[in-house]
Amino acid sequence: MQHLQLSQENAELKKEGVLYESSNKSLADKNKELEDEKKGLEDETDRLESQVNTLTSRNRYLESKLTEQRVKSESLEGVNDKLTQLLGSFVDDLEKQLRLCGEMYNDRVYICEEAYKSARDYSKENKQDADFYKKSWQMLQELVTTLYDCCFDSTQQGFIEQQFNAGRKSSGITFTMNEGRQTNRDNKMRRDREIVYKGKTVSIAPHLKYGNDDKSLRLHLYIDNNGRKLVVGYWGTHKKTASSKKSGKRA
Repeated sequence: MQHLQLSQENAELKKEGVLYESSNKSLADKNKELEDEKKGLEDETDRLESQVNTLTSRNRYLESKLTEQRVKSESLEGVNDKLTQLLGSFVDDLEKQLRLCGEMYNDRVYICEEAYKSARDYSKENKQDADFYKKSWQMLQELVTTLYDCCFDSTQQGFIEQQFNAGRKSSGITFTMNEGRQTNRDNKMRRDREIVYKGKTVSIAPHLKYGNDDKSLRLHLYIDNNGRKLVVGYWGTHKKTASSKKSGKRA
């Protein structure tokens, strides 16, 4: 009886041993599978790190080339600005300067026939020296750069006059949005500051101005906010104002 019991216990132990060995083999297989997966992930990580290093090096190279090109571009822009300034200042005729400006900056300005006529009339009636034409070209450059930016690219819309005139005393070129109250009340003078643009009558009271003597200049314009263009309607000497009407002089 005791012998039978021992045989049964021995058989149970053998079964448990077989189950243990089977379980142990399964765990070993699973462990190997995880080790292989880990090795695969490590290899993939190494590959990705290598790729990141390559891309980082490439990015640094491209950034250095971009910086180099930017420096060259800025240098060329500076040269171009100087050439532009020289080019216009050598043209000793207001109408020709105006046409040159209109062709070079047709994305920023529109020159009306009235403006060409006023510039032509000025040149017929007035003979000026080289310094005058340098200043007149500077005025056109201020029109298409500083004033344009104040009108359309400024973060402080509505303060065009203040922004443009800040620090402009040395150049003598300033900007005003309106004429005086008495001039605005005079119907004839008000109409003299109107043009037809895109089928509608608009005011060209806003103007750039330089000087108050026989070498003074006025450039009257309309600000086309929808088209993002400065529309030049007059360029020449002073237009008559209420004060000049009283004194018999242009102001």
